[in-house]
Amino acid sequence: MYAKCGKVDDANEVFQTMPERNYVSWNAIIAGYAGKGDIDYGFWLLRGMEHEGVQLDDGTFSPLLTLLNDDKFYKLTMQVHGKVEKLGLGCEVKVFNALITAYSQCGSIESAESVFDGTISCRDSVTWNSMLAAYLEHDKEKQAFELFLDMERLGLEMDSYTYTSIISGCFEVRHNSQGKCLHALVIKRGLENVTIISTALISMYAKSCTNSMDDALTVFENLDAKDSVSWNSILTGLSQKGWSEIAFK
Repeated sequence: MYAKCGKVDDANEVFQTMPERNYVSWNAIIAGYAGKGDIDYGFWLLRGMEHEGVQLDDGTFSPLLTLLNDDKFYKLTMQVHGKVEKLGLGCEVKVFNALITAYSQCGSIESAESVFDGTISCRDSVTWNSMLAAYLEHDKEKQAFELFLDMERLGLEMDSYTYTSIISGCFEVRHNSQGKCLHALVIKRGLENVTIISTALISMYAKSCTNSMDDALTVFENLDAKDSVSWNSILTGLSQKGWSEIAFK
């Protein structure tokens, strides 16, 4: 209860005085400190959990993996990965999704790909989105677009995050045709009035090195549910392209 309310230190005081602690209580306190961003204490708790012989599961590792978001944590990520495999948790979806993201943020897209390639039989939408985000984070737009096309061919469910992620990688000239294809797909799927997706399209056209502000304006004008983000996106694009007169109308 304390951990969920953000009072992690209070939760820890209760935890430390518990006569018996099972994997649920250990996972809860680890998740609390992971949410607080305290990597040292989080992994200290993991060692304590191992020392007491408590069963480790996906709920133990997935919160800790979210903390491994820098190159300096690459070796630690590998160690956690090894422990996960040793415990037979390599097919736990929450764990390998977190591993893909951790490896990517630690600078190793190759390791992220390796995890993804080993999850063919048990991927979910988060797995695909995690790999998509990893490619884009490493400026591998070609691979990201190919992955997106794989999702399309396989008939996989694609959510708003999927579309906004791939659209965000299509603002350079060499990706202009892909951006147009994505826009056409959004219309085909009847998603042009999903605000977050249309806002991503507006930003894509506005940031494009080609003269695409007319396209950005068309998307904006056809969007029924405009919010502050979509307004800011179109106004910023108009100003940056020198279309200030339209921006002030």
